[in-house]
Amino acid sequence: MMERRKRKSALANYLNSLNDPPEKLRKISDFYNSLRQFYKRKWNAPLKLPTVQGVEVNLFRLYDTVMALGGWQKVALHEKWSDVAEMLGVGEDVVGGDHAIKLLYMRYLSKYEQIETIGDIDDMLDGEMSRSRGRQSSFFATNDCPVGLGRTHEYIRRDERGNPSTEPDYARLTKSLLSGLPNEVDFAMNVCTLLSHPGPRLLRLSHAPNIITLLVGHCGIFDDEDQDISDLAKVWHSNGGRDFTTFWASAGIPEDLLEKFAPHVVGKKVDTDDDIFTGLVKEFDVKDPMSWRINQVSTIVRNLSFEPINRVTMAQCWPLFRFLFLCANCKWAPLYTAAMDTLSNLACDIDLTWPKMVYSSDHALLRIVKEGIFSVDKFKLIRSMEILTALSSFEGNESIICDFLDSKMFEHIFNVICIKDIMMCVYTLECLYQ
Repeated sequence: MMERRKRKSALANYLNSLNDPPEKLRKISDFYNSLRQFYKRKWNAPLKLPTVQGVEVNLFRLYDTVMALGGWQKVALHEKWSDVAEMLGVGEDVVGGDHAIKLLYMRYLSKYEQIETIGDIDDMLDGEMSRSRGRQSSFFATNDCPVGLGRTHEYIRRDERGNPSTEPDYARLTKSLLSGLPNEVDFAMNVCTLLSHPGPRLLRLSHAPNIITLLVGHCGIFDDEDQDISDLAKVWHSNGGRDFTTFWASAGIPEDLLEKFAPHVVGKKVDTDDDIFTGLVKEFDVKDPMSWRINQVSTIVRNLSFEPINRVTMAQCWPLFRFLFLCANCKWAPLYTAAMDTLSNLACDIDLTWPKMVYSSDHALLRIVKEGIFSVDKFKLIRSMEILTALSSFEGNESIICDFLDSKMFEHIFNVICIKDIMMCVYTLECLYQ
């Protein structure tokens, strides 16, 4: 008995394997290759053989023995684990030997047997089936990965069907923005900046529409009806956040637009002759934290607006439009350039009959378009033409646009055609065609 339980050395096991026929060696090799692929596909984890007192368990022999008796369900149903233990050389003198073998099989091989015999079954469905089979046969079967992953192993998120997911972690981004902690907000801003650029991973706003609301909220712009974000902004400021009221007050935005889209800023606006004593932001400087943050958010929304999958969601976000209207009317080129680009991309999905556009903004978008068309700035003129062209393509905007276009505007548009500039001519003709 002691000879039977004596542990064999690695050299002895190797010498014994030399006596095995080539067919068996090939079968063993195929088994372990298949098992490794299964672990990689199922859990994205490497196969690590279990050990008992420092000796690796022969999973092939265990699997072959159980399958010879009809599979783990029959073995469990007829309580044949003691027979399996005896066939593997574990006698009755080993206390709990049959139970240990049962645990090893349930943990490392039961799911593999299911794939090989029945086929792939959804984990949620398999859990329901397991509960219906009864406690005795299914209690030790698990869908969890049997291999403990170290901290150095990359965590792979999975979708609802259990497949590896390449989507961004929207919950993490949302929580970071909601926390208002400077490091967390910077992290979320940097991630959104990366995901807004073209690449294999895209920030899909339809999965988390509130991300845009939170982004512009961190620039001091909120919806009047959303008191929660406004209250959160006070907490963010107390946690070391920035107060953007002075920034918007010195941005050169007309008074009536500030009252509509940033009423909390109106009290900060002062006359030009007196603002030397107020400490307001005089110039747009990316080295300034407030200027950098607003420039960062404007760049993110501009990049996201180029993706058709994001346009509908963005076109329904009122805080975003408040932010864009303010940027488009400010005196700093980086901001109004990004805002005009974004509005041009979103215009084909903008509904001018939306109550927010009609009553809350008093058609501020059309005001921007009109000022841009009469502007001497070539960029503003071209973008205003693009916005007007795209607005005309949205069904339902016809009547409002017809009321908006007067004889002076038509006359000016026709005058633009006469300018010896091919680009201006093309944009003007497209606008007139629509």
